[in-house]
Amino acid sequence: MLLFLYISTLLHIVLAIYVFLKNHRNYIHIYFSLFAIFIASWSYSNIAFLNSPNEEVMEFWTAIAYNAGSLMIFFMYNFSLSLVSKKERKSIKFVHIALLISSLLIVYIPNFVFTGVNFSLKSINTNYGVIILFLSYLYFIVLALKTLKSRLNDVSGSLKIQLRIIFWGLLLAIIFGLTFNVILPSLKNYTYVNLGPSFSLILLSVITYNILKYQLFDIRLVFGKISYYILSSIPPYFMYFILAYIYETVFDTSLNKYAFVIGIPVAILFTVFSNIFIKYISEYTDSHLINPGYNPLVVLEQLRQRLTTSLDIEKISQESLFMISRTIRPDTSGVIIMTNNQTNELLSFNYKKEPYTSSQDFNMFLQFFISKNIKTITANDLKDPQQYSSLDRMLKSHILSQMEKYELEVIIALREEQKVRGLLLVGYKEAKAPYNSQEFKLLTSIAETMSLGIGRALLYKEIQQFNETLQKKVTNATAELQSKNKALEEALLKLEEVRRQEKDMLDVMGHELRTPISIARNSVVTLQKHLSKNDTDPEKLAKYTKMAVESIRREIALIETFLSTTKLEGGRMQVNPEKVSLKDVIHESLQGHMDLAKRNNTNIIFNEPDNDIYVIADKIRIQEVMDNFLNNAIKYTGEGNVEIKMYELEDLGWIDVKDDGIGISAENLQKLGRKFFRAQTLYNQSNNVVNPSGTGLGLFVSFQLIDLMKGERKIISQEGQGSIFSFGLPLYNQS
Repeated sequence: MLLFLYISTLLHIVLAIYVFLKNHRNYIHIYFSLFAIFIASWSYSNIAFLNSPNEEVMEFWTAIAYNAGSLMIFFMYNFSLSLVSKKERKSIKFVHIALLISSLLIVYIPNFVFTGVNFSLKSINTNYGVIILFLSYLYFIVLALKTLKSRLNDVSGSLKIQLRIIFWGLLLAIIFGLTFNVILPSLKNYTYVNLGPSFSLILLSVITYNILKYQLFDIRLVFGKISYYILSSIPPYFMYFILAYIYETVFDTSLNKYAFVIGIPVAILFTVFSNIFIKYISEYTDSHLINPGYNPLVVLEQLRQRLTTSLDIEKISQESLFMISRTIRPDTSGVIIMTNNQTNELLSFNYKKEPYTSSQDFNMFLQFFISKNIKTITANDLKDPQQYSSLDRMLKSHILSQMEKYELEVIIALREEQKVRGLLLVGYKEAKAPYNSQEFKLLTSIAETMSLGIGRALLYKEIQQFNETLQKKVTNATAELQSKNKALEEALLKLEEVRRQEKDMLDVMGHELRTPISIARNSVVTLQKHLSKNDTDPEKLAKYTKMAVESIRREIALIETFLSTTKLEGGRMQVNPEKVSLKDVIHESLQGHMDLAKRNNTNIIFNEPDNDIYVIADKIRIQEVMDNFLNNAIKYTGEGNVEIKMYELEDLGWIDVKDDGIGISAENLQKLGRKFFRAQTLYNQSNNVVNPSGTGLGLFVSFQLIDLMKGERKIISQEGQGSIFSFGLPLYNQS
C-alpha cells in the first residue's frame, strides 16, 4: 500500500513541475500543476499519517490531508473551468474562495470535523463537521464534471477525445476516492482509507495516455531534456570519484602539488571528452527522444544547403515537402505559391499526390492570411470557440470546412518581409493526433526557409522575365525595323511594278480605246465614200454600218468598265436589287456574244433547264458580270467548247461558265481579280497584236459587283485544262 502511495506522490510531483515549467504563464498549466501538487500532498500526508510516531503527529497529518484534499478538489475544478472559458482562467469567484477558506479552517476547530485518532487502528474519529467538509468537496466535484461535460459538447476532433478521456479518468478517480475516503470512513470502516490517494493514479494514467497518444503537454520534450541532463552529468560524476580515488591512493591527498600539475592535462582531456560526449548525447536525445528519427537542427541545415543553390520553385517546394514527410510524417502536405499579386497566378505542388486544382479555395486562404495578418491556423483551434475570437463565426466555419475538404490540419503562411508568398499546407498526423510545440517549431522553421528560397526564386524569375521581355522588345523592334525596311523595299518594287503595269496598261488601254474608234471612223469614212459615189449597195452599207455600231458599242463598254472601277474604288457604286431571271441573263449574254463566238469558232452549249431560277440582284450589274465571264471564256478558248449551266445550291442561284481554254496557273489563280491583272500577256509589241485583248479590269469589276450584291464566286482552273467561272446570288423568295 505504501509503495503505491510513494509512486503516486513522486509521479504527481514530477508531472506538476514539468507542466508548470513548460508554460508557467498559461492558466491551464498553472491550475493543472497545482492540482497535481495537492494530489501529491494528499498522497504524502497519508504516508506520513501511517508512519506517525504518536497520536499528536497523526492528528497533524490528518488536518493536512483534509486541507490537501480541499485544495486538490478546488484546483481540479479551476483546471476544468480553464478548459472551458478563457475569461475564467484569470478570475476565481469570491464564493468559491470563501468556500475553500471555510473548508480549510473548519478542520482546525476542535472536535468539529474529527475528535481524535486511533493510533493502533490507524483510523480517524470523525464528527458531524466532516459532512460539511465532504459537501464542499462534492460541490466542487460536481461543478468540475459539469464544466468538462459542457466543454465536450462544444468541441470536436482530437480535442474532444482528450477531454473525454480526462473526464472519465477524473470520474473514476473521484468515484474510488469518495468510496474509500468518504463513504467507507463515514461507516466507520478505515481499512481501505489509504487506497483513495492511490486511485489518483487512474487520473495520472489517462493523462499519461493523452501524453503518449496526443502529445499532451509535450512530455516527450521534458523527458528528452531530463534524459539529456542526467546523461550529461555522468562523465563529471564518475570523473570526480576516479580522481578522488587516484589522488587518495597515489598522493594521499588532493591538495598535493603533483596533483595540481597532473590535473591540468586531465582537465583538458576531460573537457574534450565531455564536449564530444555532450554533443553526442544532445544529438541522441534530440533525434531519439524529443524528435524520434530526426534532429531538427540537422534537418533544417540540410534543407538550407539544398535550397541555397536552387532557383527552381518546384524543386524548393518538393525538397521542403520531402523533409516534412521524412520527419513529422503527415498524411499529406502541399505548397501553394502566388507568383503574381496582380493576377493571382498560383502554383501548386503536393508530395506524392496530384497538385491542387481549385485555385478559388486557396485564393480565399491567401486573402485571409494577407488581410488578417495571421501566421498560422490549425483545424483544432478553429473548432475551439475560444480561439480566433476576433474572427467572424461564419468565416471560421467556412475556412474549417475547406480545411476538412482537403484533409488539412495546419496552414502556415510563407512570408518574406511581411509579404505573403504562399501557403504551406500540412495534413493530419496518424490517428489525427494534434501537433506538439516542437513539431510546430520545425514546421515554422521549414516555412521560413522555404519563404526565403521561394522569394529568391521568384525574384530570379522576375529578372528572367524582365530580360526576356526586354530581349523580346529589342527583337520585335529590330524585326519591325527590318520588316519596315523590307516592306519599304517591296513597296518601292511594287511601285515600280505598278508604274510599269500602268505604263503597259496605258498602252493597252490606248490600244483598246483606239481600236474600236478607229474601226468606227474607218467604217463611217467608207460609208461616206460609197454615199458620195451614189453607191447604195445594201449589203455594203449594212456591213460598214454594223462594223461602226459594234465598235461604238465596244468603246462604250470599255468606258463603262473604267467608270465602274472608279465608282467601286470610291465606294460610290449603287445596286438596285430586284427579281431577276437567270435564263434572261444567260440568253441576253448569248445573243450579245454570238458574233464573237463565230469569229473564234467557239461552240457555246447551254442545257437550258425547264424551270427558271430567280434571284435578287441588280439586272444591269448581273448582266455585266455574265457578259464578262462569257467574253473571257470565248476569248481564252478559241476553237473549243464553252458550256453554261444554271442551278440552285444552298439558297443561291448559280451560273457556271466552263471553257476548254488555256486555263490559269495556280500562281495566277491567287492574283485573279486584282486591278489591272491579266493572267496572260495581252499585248505583243513585236507584231502590234493584242491577243486576247483586255484591260485587266473586267474581273476586278465583276468580283466587286458579286460581293456588293451579297453573292458568292468560285473559280476552278488548271493550266492547259480550261476553267470554270461560277457566281451565285441570293434566291428570290416570293413570301
